[in-house]
Amino acid sequence: MRWIRSERGLLSLVFVLHVAITLFVALHHEVWADEGDPWLLMRDADVATIFHAASNRGVPLLFEATVWPFARAGFPYVAQQLINLVYVWGAVWVLLRSRAFSVPVKVLFAFSYYPAFEFAVIPRPYGLQMLLTFAVGAAWLERQERPVRLGVLVALLANTTTLGLLTAAVAGALLLWERLPWRALAIMIAGGLLSVAQLWPREGRQQVYTLVQLDTLWFAVASMFFPELRIEDAIGGAVVILGILFYGISRNWKPVAFLGIVLTAMLLIYIFIWMGGLRHAGLMLVVALAAVMIADAYGPYRRERLLMAALAVAFAWSIVPAYRCWVAETKYAFSGSREVATYIRETGLDRDAVLVSHSMFWTSPLVYLPQAKIWYPARGAFGTFGRWERTDYEYAQMPLATVLERARTQLKGRRWVLVVHQELPEALRPQYRLLYRTKEPIWRMFAEQYLIYEAFPGP
Repeated sequence: MRWIRSERGLLSLVFVLHVAITLFVALHHEVWADEGDPWLLMRDADVATIFHAASNRGVPLLFEATVWPFARAGFPYVAQQLINLVYVWGAVWVLLRSRAFSVPVKVLFAFSYYPAFEFAVIPRPYGLQMLLTFAVGAAWLERQERPVRLGVLVALLANTTTLGLLTAAVAGALLLWERLPWRALAIMIAGGLLSVAQLWPREGRQQVYTLVQLDTLWFAVASMFFPELRIEDAIGGAVVILGILFYGISRNWKPVAFLGIVLTAMLLIYIFIWMGGLRHAGLMLVVALAAVMIADAYGPYRRERLLMAALAVAFAWSIVPAYRCWVAETKYAFSGSREVATYIRETGLDRDAVLVSHSMFWTSPLVYLPQAKIWYPARGAFGTFGRWERTDYEYAQMPLATVLERARTQLKGRRWVLVVHQELPEALRPQYRLLYRTKEPIWRMFAEQYLIYEAFPGP
């Protein structure tokens, strides 16, 4: 009993340290476009527009639905960061309590890159997806005793992201094979249908670009276990660990099928449609850990010590890039959004001038400017959030000179300033004066530096 109490004490201390580190780093984080847009959508859009945007973006609304009350009530953007942290803390707590992993693996995981930085500090739906994926894996042990609880978790997982829907579909198919009671199956099916209804393509949605890159396979597998290590240095070890993992869970075919089908489908999406960087490689790791939990429900692993040692090696390395990111996040800016928003607010540009932009992709500073909107000359309208419509991409192709001529005509007699990410072309500079350029060093989202120009009065 003393050993059990000491183990619980150690894991409790680990959890408190994880919470303290991720909270401290997250409060230094500057928002960037992909995380600011959902907040602005929930803050400013009506319900019909929200559901339309969900289809256009290809992301169900579960995460955004939990943010919506706070955005609508006028809370500052930090509310979304804290909500996301709660989900990540919940995921780490589920894994720390799971009997499927050894104590060293649990401790190392808590401070590894994905739960301690990528999913925790950058608020996206992936923290909630990690929590629900782990919860499904942990609940698998009591699938016969508490089938409805498992059904609810699978249904919720289906509404996190498109990849969450994929993971939930495979888990649901395996649970159908195990003949869970009809109530649990009905809940899972309903959750899947709700997600599909949100994602169903609608008229005018953005064009889905396909970027076929076979090298994505090696990047995804390598980064799954060794994020930010050179692919050529990481891929061999990553393949070995993945092989050990498959072997370790192979006493029953169901966890192997779960892991194999989901990873294969994810990799096909990454290779032939889109790879979202480290965060998507991290979702492969999340699925792998859930597969270990599912395997635990069917009995002992094969070569358990080898399996745990392989995971421990990966998580031990993963602490290195996590630490680097903690340091960079507290010393430098993730993006220039907060700095430019501070300048706009302190100079009164959000009150005394019209903020103008060429296209929809600089909205992230608006999370710090609750009363501000952007005028889009190409569209001829104000906006704060992306609608992810095909016309937005068509407007983005309009020459900058044409956009600026429209702005001069549309806003004649009013003061307006242009906000861009890059210097104006040399031919246009004589007509504008530079008011501000972000100065803080940016360590991650280099494209989100900001320049503000004001047009000289016309003749």
